[in-house]
Amino acid sequence: MEPPSGRTDVPGSMQSNDHQSDLNPGTVGSAHRVQCPPLSQVLSELASLPPASTLAATEPLPSEEQKNLFESLQKCLKAAENADVSDALKETPDILQKLWKCRSPYLVPAAEAMANGSRAPLWRVSYGKTGVFDFFLQLIASKETIDNRVILHALRLVGNSCADTNENRETVVEHNYTAAIVQHSSNPELIQVVIPVLYNICIDFGPAQTQLAADKIVYILLKLVKDGAFKGKDALLDYVFELIELVGEQEQGIASSPDGTISLLVELALDEDVASTPARFSGLVSGLATYLNNTRFQEICISSYMVPDILGVLSRSLTFKTESSAEDTQALAQSRLKINQILAEISGSTSFAQYYPLDSPLAQSLKTWLKSTDDQLQICSCVILGNLARSDATCERMVQDLKIHEELISILKSDVRGAVLHSALGFLKNLAIAGNNRLVLGEAGILPAVSRLWQYESVPQVQFAATSIARQVIVAAVDNISRLLEGLPRDGTDSNDERTYLSLLLALFQKTDSTPIKTEIGRTVASICRTLVPKSREGDPTAVALLDRFFDLHEDIALPVGAMIAQSQWPVVRSEGWFAMALMASDQGGAMAVSRSLQRMEILPLLEKTLSAEASEPAEETEQLQTKKDRDNISVLVQELLKSDPDTLAETDKSTMQQLMHSHVSRHLQDSKPTILSRAFLQLAEDGDDDNGKTGEMQMLEVSRQEVRKTVDDDARGLKRIWQTLYVFTYCYIYDPIATGFRFVHLVIIFLPVILTAPTICFGKQLKDREGIRTGTLWWYRFLVRSMERAGPAFIKLGQWAASRTDIFPPELCDIMSSLHSNAPAHSLHQTKRTIRKAFNWLPFEDIFEEFQEEPLGVGAIAQVYKAKLKPNLAGTDDDIDLHPHGLRDKVRKNVGALVKSSPQRVPSSYVAVKVLHPRVERVIHRDLKIMSFFASLVNVIPTMNWLSLPDEVHQFGEMMKLQLDLRIEATNLVMFREKFRSRTTAWFPYPYLDYSTREVLVEEFAQGIPLSTFLEVGGGVYQEEIANEGLDAFLHMLLIDNFVHADLHPGNIMVRFYRPSELDLSLGNKSRASDAPSAEEVDVTESVLARLRPHINNRRDWVKALDDLNIEGYRPQLIFIDTGLVTQLNELNRRNFIDLFRAIAEFDGYRAGELMVERCRQPDAVIDPYYFALGMEHLVLNIKSRTFALGSVKIGDVLSDVLSMVRKHHVRLEGDFVNVVISCLLLEGIGRNLDPNLDLFKSSLPILRKLGSNTTAFKSVRSGDMSMLRVWVGLEARGLLQSSFETVEQCKGKD
Repeated sequence: MEPPSGRTDVPGSMQSNDHQSDLNPGTVGSAHRVQCPPLSQVLSELASLPPASTLAATEPLPSEEQKNLFESLQKCLKAAENADVSDALKETPDILQKLWKCRSPYLVPAAEAMANGSRAPLWRVSYGKTGVFDFFLQLIASKETIDNRVILHALRLVGNSCADTNENRETVVEHNYTAAIVQHSSNPELIQVVIPVLYNICIDFGPAQTQLAADKIVYILLKLVKDGAFKGKDALLDYVFELIELVGEQEQGIASSPDGTISLLVELALDEDVASTPARFSGLVSGLATYLNNTRFQEICISSYMVPDILGVLSRSLTFKTESSAEDTQALAQSRLKINQILAEISGSTSFAQYYPLDSPLAQSLKTWLKSTDDQLQICSCVILGNLARSDATCERMVQDLKIHEELISILKSDVRGAVLHSALGFLKNLAIAGNNRLVLGEAGILPAVSRLWQYESVPQVQFAATSIARQVIVAAVDNISRLLEGLPRDGTDSNDERTYLSLLLALFQKTDSTPIKTEIGRTVASICRTLVPKSREGDPTAVALLDRFFDLHEDIALPVGAMIAQSQWPVVRSEGWFAMALMASDQGGAMAVSRSLQRMEILPLLEKTLSAEASEPAEETEQLQTKKDRDNISVLVQELLKSDPDTLAETDKSTMQQLMHSHVSRHLQDSKPTILSRAFLQLAEDGDDDNGKTGEMQMLEVSRQEVRKTVDDDARGLKRIWQTLYVFTYCYIYDPIATGFRFVHLVIIFLPVILTAPTICFGKQLKDREGIRTGTLWWYRFLVRSMERAGPAFIKLGQWAASRTDIFPPELCDIMSSLHSNAPAHSLHQTKRTIRKAFNWLPFEDIFEEFQEEPLGVGAIAQVYKAKLKPNLAGTDDDIDLHPHGLRDKVRKNVGALVKSSPQRVPSSYVAVKVLHPRVERVIHRDLKIMSFFASLVNVIPTMNWLSLPDEVHQFGEMMKLQLDLRIEATNLVMFREKFRSRTTAWFPYPYLDYSTREVLVEEFAQGIPLSTFLEVGGGVYQEEIANEGLDAFLHMLLIDNFVHADLHPGNIMVRFYRPSELDLSLGNKSRASDAPSAEEVDVTESVLARLRPHINNRRDWVKALDDLNIEGYRPQLIFIDTGLVTQLNELNRRNFIDLFRAIAEFDGYRAGELMVERCRQPDAVIDPYYFALGMEHLVLNIKSRTFALGSVKIGDVLSDVLSMVRKHHVRLEGDFVNVVISCLLLEGIGRNLDPNLDLFKSSLPILRKLGSNTTAFKSVRSGDMSMLRVWVGLEARGLLQSSFETVEQCKGKD
């Protein structure tokens, strides 16, 4: 086998460079601090070895017969040259087996002959088919000591047989024979063959590359090179570097590689004998970059003080001969870029400054690199030192003590490449963030230095950065503004016009076509106005003089501000422009400049459009607020211009402005009835009303109800008030009662047969397995449910709600009602489009969505759901320019990291679920509730039925329905859940688009997942227990920590998705969380994983195998909760009742618990036999107490069911919120035990109780004497400890 083709070897001679060696900031060899395990240890720890050999045992054979066997083999090989290869070779495996049995010396020439035959491409497949290939693989994997010559020829045969032959490669990979081949790499006599064999196996064959990576081949090869195994074997070394490059990027290899891998890569890259050519050096640098993209290796590099050595690698990249080929030159340039990327990532780590502070030798050496004549060293220094500048104190020390800014300004004045200028400008901008540095930078001459770069046309990024730093240093700095307004040195011309540095900036504005540069110049002018105008109004003589100079010497000074207004990419910048222009107009000279810009920049039409915009025109909430600010600023601007009346203001423009002021400004300044937006709902949900005992949800419902109530406006006058009064009266007292009457007739037709057949509940056979209930009763229950389905959404929801109230209705009826489903027809696509367009302020439908699936995903009683893909401008992208980075660190990353590193951002998926209410469903439900309330009042008159308090229950049900009729509430609940689960990985909630969500439309991120019901049916495989625990953990957090419980937790509203934990960290600046909206790449990964699972939903065996594969690949499950329209929050009173009840149960005082339930129920007087109810509770609690050390076997669902049964029997009317919590416990435990029969609710609550016990609220409760939660916590901890002890004793007894 020949060395790899297409590879150019360059002689390894080096050139000395004393200047560069002085710049090397580290001493080669610091990498030895990382432990490098010996090769023998790594080889012995290979993850998996091939199966045991099937070679026959020893069986002696006479020499003559051995010779005959060998001659037969030769004849077969001879025949194969002239006949069908497979037929000719079919006897060779038996011959080889016999030679092996007798351990014949002829096995060596036989192996050699077979290996020679493998050179022929036609023989390779036949070797695999006839078993020859398997025979030699087993020889290689044999634990028996075999002649090295036999193994050598076996390796030759395997290597040749795998060349371009995937069938044989698959055999090697299937049984992991690669591990056996790698084992022979420690044999000096075989190493020269092992390496080419491995190369042939994995070239252009991904599975082999993955397997070799898992076998730690990169570390093994690097260790062999370091130990000198390839010394004097250049051709073999080429194979090694090819293998490292092929396998190095495999994730499995990086994850399993020893910590010492990067130290070996660094040492070898610095070794002139090993990395003697640009190609080899570049290969090692590429591997180093790949490994240092991994967070673990980054931390190892930092903590082991290896950064100086990486800087040494960068320095060494500059020592290769300049007459290298074009290919080598390009490879070296790429290597330098990769090294700088590595260093940018590493220095951006939070721990970097701890190990390499500003006074470290590394930082001092990097400071000297600023004076280097090499571009890459200067860039490297700017990037690393810039990342060290993480606080104002550090920035001030760099400037005022170390004088680093002087070196940077010198770079700006020199003739260096644009990349160096860009990095130096970024570093300077970071230093200018500290306010105390601005004057120092100004005194050092930064403005004259950057002014020459405003003409640097070849690199617009440099022009933009130079403009940006000028704006940065003049912020609130009058002295620097004065420097910017200094006159330029005369150039010898006769021109009397004085020009300033600001004149150069305005000249750049005139000639550039770049909108960002024009905008940045405008922001610079605006910053000057913000600083000087207020001071000049206060009478500051310096500010007055500078402001006069500002306007007098720069006739077109307002044009850049006009560009801020004219651009449409950044609304915030446009608002800043209106404000700056209003400031300008307050000065006479500024008013003249503004009037000129109105004409030249065509600003007046924009001004008129903004002032004339109707309040009803499409606009998001943020846009409305922004527009209001703009109108206020424009109003001031127009007033100042009309007051100043500059000569440059045309009469037509003046007339237009006067008309605008009279006809529009006053109208827009009037207060109008506010529109209740989703973000306002969010504020209500967060605030609540604790003083009145109202939860955030109750607040939202009250506001929603007021919004649709038919009333007469308080400010309506005259005919308008008369018209509104007539309309409200007609609707409320004529139209609505008539419509309700027709609805009543419709319901009578549906439910009259139900009433007439009610006596059937007394007939039929009694069912022993159903507690004696009659078959007639079951039939009537089903007939009732079918009738409710036909009656419409209110009755469907009523049945679903009643199914959860086992404290009121019989369990059999609740069980049948739980199967209620909607048979409501889907409303038309036309209605859907109209409703959605209304939510998007009447945008054309094609301007809202790129894709829209016209067939609904589901149709419910109240709404239907579609899948769609928003337009990019509506979905939000990571391309938006953040003109105001948050915090110093963000600014450092944005400014310094622009050249050599990227910061991918997480964005909501553009695929969304669009939930649309059915037209007129709110009216129908409103009328149904009135009818229900009427009949509930009638039933309540019956003495034996008044304990049910049906009017109250109908009222509570109506509140629940109204919560679901306003989709803004569901959107708000999603936001609240996402915030509460932001730092938890147990659950994920879709991202809601609040700006597009209205009363009738909810737009939320499309949940990529498989319903939990599928896992309940098919099984969860290896994830079964994990899914159960995650769901229970999420619920307990909602209940015990958040007091914000999803009140509709059935398997259809819970989905499961899969993710790799490493994918949660997508940027250096901000750690991502599970609740965050997924990136585009994560959406693709999630969809690909789900695509692998969905085909196996109907095949349990394949389904479990697919889950096992995902587990092996490192995927973890995460629950997605949807349909959050209903939540349960306990107000202060109910929370106190809950805690008192919890205390009684914690003390195993069942009788007291029963008394509390009676005392604090809705109708204590209606309770039947309260004494016996309390005794029943005491019996139930004592039964639990007797099983204190086996609570894992106590089914909380059974306990709660017994409680609800007693509640129903004794007519104890519980609060609906409390029952919702109980039902949620029932549902969650049922789901959890379905997945994991050993689920222990008490044990699962321990971590949450620990968290609850450690927070401030808990400590306050203890100080106030409330020890309930503390007792529960301590009791469960003790139970867990004792239970573990008992289990240990039982295990010991079992062993005896």
